Amino acid sequence: MPEPVMFQEDMIRSIEDMIRSIYDRQCIIDIVTRYATSLDRRQWEDLADCFTDEVSLYLVSTGEWTTFTRQDIIAYASKTFSNYDATQHISANHQVTISGDEAVCISTLNATHYCADDPDGSTQQQFGYYRYELIRNPDWKIVRMRQELGWEQGNQNIFDRAHHSVSISSVS
Repeated sequence: MPEPVMFQEDMIRSIEDMIRSIYDRQCIIDIVTRYATSLDRRQWEDLADCFTDEVSLYLVSTGEWTTFTRQDIIAYASKTFSNYDATQHISANHQVTISGDEAVCISTLNATHYCADDPDGSTQQQFGYYRYELIRNPDWKIVRMRQELGWEQGNQNIFDRAHHSVSISSVS
């Protein structure tokens, strides 16, 4: 009779591990989705909650990695996104890999930037992938993020003006 008890304990641990894995995966997807929707809805406190205290971002606008504090990210985002009438960032098709307290999430990138009265066209769009690196301590947070552009279309001036009007050094 002792063998079935061991089997049950192993099975319970296995089920608990599977549940934990599903839970972690959903928490990670929630964080990267919250990042996108917080930008679009200008919910800066929710956006801040997505990041560790210090985070490295690969900025498409500069083509370089930049390390920000959480407060600097919010200052940069709020100043930059005030230049748009609206935006929509879609993060989909999440591929999550978890290793202990670290994870990588790859998702599709579909970002639309809108300025109603621009004479050269009201939208600029970017397509490609997001690559998020996250850590758990105790909740999952983004520690490093990169946009990998596949292509862009529309009025590039909309994006360039919005992002070049805010100096990275001015938010520190």
